Amino acid sequence: MTVAILRQIEGNKPPSVWSHAAYGLLTVSCAYFEMIGKTRNAGSAASGTAREDFNVGFCDVYSRFKPANGIYTDKFPVPPGSPHRTKAPPNPDIQTVIEFRDRTRNGLYHLGYRKNGLWIHNDNGSTEDFEKRTEPDPANPALTIDKYRVNPHRLARTIVGHFPGFLARVRADPTLKSKFVQFFDQFLSA
Repeated sequence: MTVAILRQIEGNKPPSVWSHAAYGLLTVSCAYFEMIGKTRNAGSAASGTAREDFNVGFCDVYSRFKPANGIYTDKFPVPPGSPHRTKAPPNPDIQTVIEFRDRTRNGLYHLGYRKNGLWIHNDNGSTEDFEKRTEPDPANPALTIDKYRVNPHRLARTIVGHFPGFLARVRADPTLKSKFVQFFDQFLSA
């Protein structure tokens, strides 16, 4: 579906309804990360693991975002014996992925629109599908703001390139194959 949408966007000149289909392209593409994560995340389940599944899948596609500490959860677990109501500390190594997930996937799925601070573009000079830029704040040049940018056109091409390698890993690794089958046989019917 991703390729079909991309072909329509790029094959029709503005003004066309396809000029605004990048939102749809992005929505469909974000589902890919969760599907990859459901297979790659040993702790994935039919429900309750979407955040970590997305993080694992996103980092499988974009290895430069992999957490240095190897922990894909949004927050560290609260140590056993901690006082009641102790808040789990945030995992600093996965925060950029969380920002992209929240602004893109969560915005599109739950609000029908991207969240504030996400720029969807098709800049020809862009070399990254997802990038975080720190720029002067237009409202106060003495301060900076973080801009989260995503290029759905590049993203679609990256997914098309990633999928054959993912399938090869699933075929070669019995543990991944088992998780992949579990995803389709159990998680999708739950």
